[in-house]
Amino acid sequence: MSSRDKVVQGFVVSGKRVGTALLAAVFFAGCSPVQPRKIEDVVAQRATARWAALLAGDFETAYHFSSPSYRAAVTAAAYRSKFGRAVRWLDAKVGSVTCTEEVCEVRVQLKSEVVLGAVKSGAPIHTEVVEKWIGEAGDWWNFQSF
Repeated sequence: MSSRDKVVQGFVVSGKRVGTALLAAVFFAGCSPVQPRKIEDVVAQRATARWAALLAGDFETAYHFSSPSYRAAVTAAAYRSKFGRAVRWLDAKVGSVTCTEEVCEVRVQLKSEVVLGAVKSGAPIHTEVVEKWIGEAGDWWNFQSF
């Protein structure tokens, strides 16, 4: 290794190559296709994932979309007990997401059916649910009242 060589991350590189490598790294970092995601997109993705878990009957996964402050006060078993068995969700689609800096309103179109024992309601019921999602602990969470 000559006095003009440099050690860069454990590799010996000549002076000219270091400059070229650094210039290329700066150039390509500026051309990166990764863009910051809009809050509405993040919340829509999380709301969709939460409803996918609910549709699958995976209340444990759905519970983890609740805010950390909610989860600190309410157990997963208590969360599960909030959902009865008289209605079965058939489909859920996130319609619109409107956000401020701290709160998002998510409109979800639900298709469900009433199930009483072995009797089903017949025609599916279409309704809209409006959810609040809050920014807390660096992410967006479904707001649940206690």
